[in-house]
Formats: sequence, structure tokens, C-alpha cells
Amino acid sequence: MNKNYDPYKKTILFFFSLISVALMATVFAYFWYLVYWDTMYFFHFYRKGNWALIGLYAILVYFFSTMYGALRIGQLRRMEVVLSQFLATFLANIVMYFVICLLAFGLVNPGYMILMQLIDCVIAVVWTVVTRRLYNRIFQPQKLKDELQANFDVLLTQYPSGMRVNALLAAKNFAVRPEHIVVGNGAAELIKEVMEQIGGNCGFIRPTFEEYPNRFPTERSVIFVPQTEDFSYTAEDVIAYFTAHPISCLVMINPDNPTGNYLDHGERMKLLTWCDREQITLIWDESFSDFADEPDNQMLTEELLGQYSKLIVVKSISKSYGVPGLRLGVLASGNETLIADLKKRAVIWNINSFAEYYMQIAQKYKKDYVAAMEKFREERAWLAGELEQIAHMRVYPTQANYFMVELLDGRRSGDVVRELLVHEQILLKDLTGKIKCGDRQFLRIAIRNRVENERMVRALENILK
Repeated sequence: MNKNYDPYKKTILFFFSLISVALMATVFAYFWYLVYWDTMYFFHFYRKGNWALIGLYAILVYFFSTMYGALRIGQLRRMEVVLSQFLATFLANIVMYFVICLLAFGLVNPGYMILMQLIDCVIAVVWTVVTRRLYNRIFQPQKLKDELQANFDVLLTQYPSGMRVNALLAAKNFAVRPEHIVVGNGAAELIKEVMEQIGGNCGFIRPTFEEYPNRFPTERSVIFVPQTEDFSYTAEDVIAYFTAHPISCLVMINPDNPTGNYLDHGERMKLLTWCDREQITLIWDESFSDFADEPDNQMLTEELLGQYSKLIVVKSISKSYGVPGLRLGVLASGNETLIADLKKRAVIWNINSFAEYYMQIAQKYKKDYVAAMEKFREERAWLAGELEQIAHMRVYPTQANYFMVELLDGRRSGDVVRELLVHEQILLKDLTGKIKCGDRQFLRIAIRNRVENERMVRALENILK
């Protein structure tokens, strides 16, 4: 993983800006000494006077560049930066041409100014391309966030479009029909609404993400607790249990939370086929599926939604896309009546302008997202190896962006969490309230970047040694 240069971002961007201004000023200085210095009518500038005039030009370039966003690398599109550079240098050259004419007490040959402008344009293109590549290499995860920041004022002062437009945006992002998808203020809003419409008994697998069972009556909940050591289960296990304990709806989270248990394509289709045959509504939460090693593992496809009307797919965009503050989630189903009802029940503007704009620009960064997922999987494999070396701790396999680990030899999860937080300012999830399994102690560890992961591993080693 790359070193985190975020604390130095302003300094680095200012250095990029100085290079741009210095290059433009150097071109002006060349033409000043070559051509325009001799045009002074009554007197010639000497060293300090020449420097003052070149400094004035540099100030003008910086002023106009700042005004028109010509230095906003990483925030504006490449062409926008280039055009802003053209405009900034053009205005600075116009002003300096008239300054030179005043000093010469008459008009001077503008041809050299035109040539200087052409050279400035070439420098602007080269500078933008080079600095943009350097910026992307140093701050690669920030590009989408920077675009959101660049449009902050507009988004802050404008209303979002509403459900119809948001459904069109979500449909485009996930390649489904607009009638098959609804956008929510986070997946939590959609979970609440859909669970309130479920009739009969509903099956849950524990330990799990508690938002689903918390939104459903306890007396109608049917709970399956896998009896394996790591709480793993297969499609056959689920089918066998809920065949013996009939249900009308089944909630599945894949990969599961907090165990990281994962059902591959064959397992998923086996379960989906069984639910379709038994007329069981299958609520499939794949909020963490993008982290899995298996390619093309989505259930949120138009083909499956159209074929299985009892399938409901939930996806929290905040999980894999790392934007929880936007509060954005989607629910998709081939049951158009259900989707229409959920849209009708939603408030008129249930997501904000920032979340809507995110959906507008997300596809531009698809390649970056895919590359980031590949790097993440490499980091997960590295971290798994490191955690497995720590004494008094067992690491369970995962396909999500976290590990569930069990503390051994009498270590208490609450004590470990407290010590890490107080002494290292590192927060892990104590799973005591989520997993009731005798005196066994579990933690959930989020997978971060290499610097943070190394720091967390060293801290855990010190505490558990």
C-alpha cells in the first residue's frame, strides 16, 4: 500500500501551483529581455526593475489562475484545468501587454505576445497532464471525493431531483430497469420499509446484521444458528433447517456479517431455486459482495430479477464504496408492485443532493473502483497472514472487508477492546453482544490501509503476547 500523503496535500498542490506560475513567468522573462526591454522609450529597467516586472506578471498569472480554477488539479476535469490555464495566461498577457505599451509610450509589436501565449498553452497542457498523473499516483483514492468537493457550493444550495430521477440513475449504475429498483436514505431505510411488509414467519441466520431481525416481530422470527465452530453454513444447511421450520421469507446476507461466511454461485442458485419452488420471498443483502474473490458474484442483475419475482436484493452503497456519510442504498426486485409501493411510501426527497450527484458520477470511476478492489483483496490476504501469527487468537476466513477473530486462553474481548482504545486509539468491534456462545470471546477487525493495518497488528501482538 502507498504511504498516506493526505496531511501534505495542500503543500503538494501549492508546490504544483508554484511550478506552473514559475514556468509562465520564465517564458515572460525570456521575451521581456529578448524583445520588450529595448522598447522602453525614456529609460531601461535594471535588475530590480526587471525583477519587479517579472514578479508582477507572476502575480497576475497566479491571480487569474486562482480565480478561474486553473490550479485545481484533482478537483476539476483535465480539460477544464487546461482551458482555465489558457484563460488565465491570456488575461495575464493582455494586462502585461498594455503595461509594456504604457512603459514604452506607444504600441509595441504584439506578435511576440501571441507567440508567448502559444508557448504558454503548450506549457499548460504538459503541466496539467504531468501534475494530474502525479496527483493520481499520490492521492489515487481521492479523485471522486475531490469532484464532490469541487461541486460543494452547487450541491449545498440545490434540491435533489426526487425519486423518479434517482431511480433512473440507480438503474443505469446497476444495469436494471427503473421499475425494478428503489433508492433509499441508506439501506437501513429500505430494510425498515420492506420488513414491515413481510407476512408470515421470516427466517434469519445468526449471528447476523441485526437491522433485519430488529425490524421484524420476534414472535414470527425463525432463527437458525449454525453449529459449526466458525458459524459457517452451506445452502444445504439452510434448506434443511427451514424445510423443518417453515417460513414465508428468508433473509440472507452474503458475505455474512460479522462472520464473513460466503456462498458462491452454485450455492446461491441452489438456495434461490429452492425459495422459488417453495414460494419463499428471498431477501438477499449483498452489501459486502464486491469484496469477495469470486468475479461476477452479484444477484442484482436484470436477468435474475426478471426470472425470480420473489427475489429482493438489497445493497448498501456505503459499504464497499466507502461513502457512509452520503446515506445511500438500493433495493431491487422484479416485483414491480412492491417497488412502486416502496417508492410511494418514501418521502419526497429521501436522499440529498450529494448522494444524487454521487450516482451521477460514479460510473466515471468504475475502473478505479475495480482496481481498488483488487488492491483491497491483496491487502486482505496479507493481513490474514499477519493476524494468524498472533498468539492466543484464531482468525476465521472471510470474503468481506473485516475478519472475525476468536480470543483464546481466557482473553476477554472487552478488555482487549478497552486497552486498544485507551492506549493506542484503535477501535475494534466487541462481538459479545452479537454472539452468545458460552464463554467464547470474539472481535471483528476492519481491514484498513497498510499503515493502519500494521499499526493495529503490532498493537494486538503487544496486548496478547
